[in-house]
Amino acid sequence: MKKALSLMLVVVMAAAMLVGCSSGGKEEAQYPTETITLLVPFSAGGGADLMARALQPALQEALGVSVVVENKTGANGGIAMAELAKAKADGYTIILTSTGPSTIGPNISDMGYTNESFAPIAQLTDLPTGLAVHKSSGITNLDEFFAAAEKKSGAMTYGSSGAGSTHNLAVEGLLLSMDKVGLLTHVSFEGGSQAVTALLGQQADASANILTELLPYAETDFNIIGIASGERSSIDPDIPTFKEQGYDTEQSTWYGIAAPAGTPEEVIALLDTTIKNALEDPEMIETFEVNLKTPIQYMDHTAFAQKWNNAYENNAELVEVLGLK
Repeated sequence: MKKALSLMLVVVMAAAMLVGCSSGGKEEAQYPTETITLLVPFSAGGGADLMARALQPALQEALGVSVVVENKTGANGGIAMAELAKAKADGYTIILTSTGPSTIGPNISDMGYTNESFAPIAQLTDLPTGLAVHKSSGITNLDEFFAAAEKKSGAMTYGSSGAGSTHNLAVEGLLLSMDKVGLLTHVSFEGGSQAVTALLGQQADASANILTELLPYAETDFNIIGIASGERSSIDPDIPTFKEQGYDTEQSTWYGIAAPAGTPEEVIALLDTTIKNALEDPEMIETFEVNLKTPIQYMDHTAFAQKWNNAYENNAELVEVLGLK
C-alpha cells in the first residue's frame, strides 16, 4: 500500500512539472531570454543613433542576449514612439528617445500616444540646442544673424530634425521672445544629420541641432552662434548662450531609454541598473564624452519619469502659446 501511494505521488509530481514546463513559456523564464530591439526614432549618423550604437555592445554583454538597433524615422520621431506604445510590455522592445517626440509632438497633434504610454528607464544626457550658420555667411553672433534675416524678410531658412522638435521650438521660442515670429522659415528634416548636411551644402541658411551634431564642423564649415542654455556648455565653453547675447530663451534636449507602459517593474529596474553600470565604465565615458562630445548625465527611472512628465506639461503650454496645436 505504501509503495502504491509513493508511486502515485511520484506520478502526480511529474505531471505537475510537465504542466508547468508546457504552460510557463517566456513569462516564467527569467528576463531576458531573447533579442531586444532598441528603436531609434531618428536617422542613422545623428546624435541619438550614435549613442544607441555606443550602448549596444555593453547592453548585449551585460544582458546576455542580442540587442538590435533599429532606426525608424518619420513624424519627427513619432512613428517609432507610436510603435513602442503598441508594443508588448515585456522589455523586448525599448527606445532611445528624446524630448521632441516624447513631450512636444504629442502635444501638437494626435500621435497615437501620450506621456502615459511609456515607462521611462534612464536618462543618458541632456544637451543644449545650438544654432549654426555657414562660415561663408560671415555671421558670428545672433545680432548679425537677425539683422541679415530682417533684410531677407522671412526668406532666411533654418533646418532642424523636424517640425515640433526641440530645436524647432528653441528657435520659434527665440523668435517669440523677440515678437518676431515668422522672421525665419523653418525647413523640416527627418533627423539632425540631414539638417547638418543641408547647411553644409548651403541649402539652408542655418541649422538648429544638439550641440554635439554641430561641433565636428565648427573648425572648418560652421559658425555656432549660440546655444539655448542657461549657462555655457562644458562641451565647448567658448560658445555663448542666447541669454548672454540678450535673447531670453532656453531649450535643451534630453535623451533617455524607455519601454511601453506596463512593463514589469523588475524589468525596468534591471535595464536601469544595466544602463547605469554601462555609463560608469571608463571606456563608455571616453566614447560619450571624448568621441561623441556628449557629457553623461545619468538619471534613474524614478527621477527621469518625473522630468519627462514635467517637460510634457511645460511643452504643452509652449505649444499653445506658439499656436502650433
